[in-house]
Amino acid sequence: MSQQKDILDSVAEYLPEGLDESTLEKVSELVAVIIEQRVEEQVSDLSTKVQSFIRGNIEKLKEQALKELELENETFRNAQMFETVRSMFALENTHQDELNGMEVLASLGEQQEEKNQALLRQVDKLLKENVNLKRQSKVANDKNQKLEEALQTIQGQMESLQESTDAERKLSETALVISEDNFKVKEADEKLNENHAGHGNEWINQGVLEKLNSYRG
Repeated sequence: MSQQKDILDSVAEYLPEGLDESTLEKVSELVAVIIEQRVEEQVSDLSTKVQSFIRGNIEKLKEQALKELELENETFRNAQMFETVRSMFALENTHQDELNGMEVLASLGEQQEEKNQALLRQVDKLLKENVNLKRQSKVANDKNQKLEEALQTIQGQMESLQESTDAERKLSETALVISEDNFKVKEADEKLNENHAGHGNEWINQGVLEKLNSYRG
């Protein structure tokens, strides 16, 4: 139980922050279930192999013993002794086989424990890499956001500059038109003065000229 708790604590330590307690428990339970399943599968497979190995050796030993007895006692005249020896042989080998099987299972259990530890180290490494990737992703997102804000600022400045340029161009065009109009009015005024001086038109006097000049502004 203590080892399982240590495993769950190790997994929980490297999970992303912000997970609620129920999610954390589910992740921990899932990891524990996967490890237990792997252990059970390995132990079951190894147990089957050990049992097959033991049964195979026992059958071979029995066959060898029967062959030797047959060579020595072709007619099986001493059947009782044969049965007694065979029973003792089977009993002794079964006990020894059990001891050997226990030793094999213990050794396999140690090997499986080492594999489990290696698996936990791999899970720990993957969790750390996941945390680092999330941190790098956050930094990249922050940089992208700042770049987008800077781009929007530059676009706004360009639009303002374009509006200012358009306004200056319109103002320049307006000033040019006014200058041309003033030139035309001045030219007409001069011609009018010349005509008045040459012909002495009584309807065009100084008051009329001043009136025209006031309209010209």
